[in-house]
Amino acid sequence: MATRFPIPVAGFSTAALIEQDDQSDPALAWREVFTAEDAGSIWRLLSTLVENELGDASFDLDRITQDLFLELIATNRPQFYIKAGFTHAMIEAELRVLCTQRYSILATQACL
Repeated sequence: MATRFPIPVAGFSTAALIEQDDQSDPALAWREVFTAEDAGSIWRLLSTLVENELGDASFDLDRITQDLFLELIATNRPQFYIKAGFTHAMIEAELRVLCTQRYSILATQACL
């Protein structure tokens, strides 16, 4: 009887995440991380961006990071950025805007 190997269904590889084991490399550029489809590196870069953008905010930065991460994946924005030829600086600028917008939305909801 032949054994069937599992078919990968996720768009992001966890191999690099396992290898790095929570070590971040701040020199990694967005395009490089998106091309590698490394969810762990994307999360770390996004978390750093959120902390830098909203570090003094009295709100759950992990929640904002999670919301942005899920939005990126759900809308397939990493592939869009790569195919559209976005540079690291262009991606960073757009993600900063999304971060600020997400913070405004969540802060407003928290006040209700």
